[in-house]
Amino acid sequence: MNGKLRTAMTAVLVAFVVASVAHLVWDGTRGRVSPTQNATAAHAARPVGGTDRTLVVYYFHGNTRCWTCRTIEALTKEAVETAFATELETGEVEMRVVNVEDPGNRHFVDDYQLATRSVVLVDLVGGREERWQRLDDVWRLVNDRASFIDYVVGNARGFLKGTS
Repeated sequence: MNGKLRTAMTAVLVAFVVASVAHLVWDGTRGRVSPTQNATAAHAARPVGGTDRTLVVYYFHGNTRCWTCRTIEALTKEAVETAFATELETGEVEMRVVNVEDPGNRHFVDDYQLATRSVVLVDLVGGREERWQRLDDVWRLVNDRASFIDYVVGNARGFLKGTS
């Protein structure tokens, strides 16, 4: 009986591990859009004669995404979509979600000195990067929705005005 119980417990544990890994792989890949697709869609939606200056708000993540990482992404999107709806329509502001573990995106880790999942503001002029700012306090503010949104919006507004 002890041997049968041990075999059954082993089978249950193996099934649990396999199911957990499958869920992580599935959850990490669904709904992902490449930064090229984001950029192309935003550029195509930009009206003719629009500005040649764009503030790009990046959220950089990896394959494994914890609750905090997902919350940072959601709050960043909420901040940008709420405060900059008009600018998103005109192309003056873009929101891009990028998986830095995808082979074509690994350069972002060095480009923006990413030590962890991050929000980065990038000022593009004529398609060329002029300056950037990493918003490190998103980790400190993730549990305070209002302060988080104020922090992202305030920094983004400063960036648009050229004062950040």
